[in-house]
Amino acid sequence: MPFKRLLNYSEEKTHQKLREMCEQNGASVFPKVRVADILPIEKSGISDQEFRFALQSHFDFTFCDENHTPLFAIEFDGALHEEKVQRARDIQKGRLCKHFGFPILRINSSYIEREFRGMDLLTYFIEVWFHAQAFYEAQEQGLIPLDEDFDPASIVTPRQGKLFPYWLSLEVKIKIEELHSKGMIIDYRVSHIIAKDTQGDYRAMGYIFITSNTGICAFTAMHSQDFPIIESDVLGELIVFETYEALLDVLSGRHKPWSGTEIDAKIKEFHKRYGALQFCSISCSSHGRTG
Repeated sequence: MPFKRLLNYSEEKTHQKLREMCEQNGASVFPKVRVADILPIEKSGISDQEFRFALQSHFDFTFCDENHTPLFAIEFDGALHEEKVQRARDIQKGRLCKHFGFPILRINSSYIEREFRGMDLLTYFIEVWFHAQAFYEAQEQGLIPLDEDFDPASIVTPRQGKLFPYWLSLEVKIKIEELHSKGMIIDYRVSHIIAKDTQGDYRAMGYIFITSNTGICAFTAMHSQDFPIIESDVLGELIVFETYEALLDVLSGRHKPWSGTEIDAKIKEFHKRYGALQFCSISCSSHGRTG
């Protein structure tokens, strides 16, 4: 009788990607490490139920430094994580991590399979994490002013033989401005609205006008993370990609544009659904739409 596999296909693909990043950063990654073997749960004040949960649960992957000290965990959320029982477990695990200040990054297949300027989101988040640690160490050493905030968009590193700015949407924004300068579209940037839904996850709507009364809308979302990132900032980058791709579909004739009335209706619908939880709205439209 064959033994069970430790990793399914998606987890195996994730593990391979993580191992590659470990080699670049002098770290190591371990699958299926018990929560209680990482978090100092003894005499920590957590409940008996939480204590048992930590003993019985594991992290999908745990990133460690060269001394095998845990740095953060990564959870791969497949289809089962949408079920009520599993979601409750995910919430409990997240609560424990927050209690102990242990970062946890929740991903799904899109974090690995889709690339933005040649970089998938899993790689982006982890590389930004290591750059952030180097930034904070430099602050402690007096090399960077203490009042300066860490901003991933300001990072530029060598990657694949050329300089790579971590401002994900930079090249796409330049392409949109070029379309505007050629007179192909009336707007020069993507307008977007970002909000939180009742589950605490992030939602984004992007729109751009092609003519004074036609344009395109796009939508995307991201789970709330207990990881040192600003979800709204990242989502603000990703919605630019989504809207740009939708724009190209219209300009190439693959899809029809939306009317201004349809776009206004979608903006109002977004406000109605998430209005009380909205916290970010940037309008670059030249037609008085305020997002």
